[in-house]
Amino acid sequence: MTGKSKSVISNALKNGTISYASKDSTGYKIDTSELFRVFERRTPEPRSRTAKRTIENPQKNPHQNTQNTDHEIEILKLKLQQAEQQRDLYKEKAIEWKEQCDGWKKQANQLLLQSNTNNGHQAHQDKQKNIPKETVREIQENAIIAYRKHLVELRKKAEAKHKKNCQIMHRN
Repeated sequence: MTGKSKSVISNALKNGTISYASKDSTGYKIDTSELFRVFERRTPEPRSRTAKRTIENPQKNPHQNTQNTDHEIEILKLKLQQAEQQRDLYKEKAIEWKEQCDGWKKQANQLLLQSNTNNGHQAHQDKQKNIPKETVREIQENAIIAYRKHLVELRKKAEAKHKKNCQIMHRN
């Protein structure tokens, strides 16, 4: 805290330069403000270059081969890049499926509108073209279900890939 040795502080206590709160069998109890009143507060510094290197970068041992570490970092960067590309691919597929689903939905809505606009006298002429509302709704529901299933598949694949990459990164 002050950088002073035990003997310097002990001498200051004995000659009265520093006052103490109490003294017992374990030693003196000194208030820190009293200690800093007499001695300047200092932050501890590393004792050697090796200690400084360990404090600044604890995972690197100065004797470790840095080529291996650099190689591992490059491998991890490539794996991360691959995972990001896979994620982008999944996003593109999800957009593609959504567009398809929207197309099916639009088609089903058009069929529904078409069946609603047919009135009684046209219904006889267009009986074969007329599609029941239940069929249109079923088409819509099937399109939505298919889209949701596909999104679930994409999400599971993306999560599995992410989990695998995290495990690889944690191992290294």
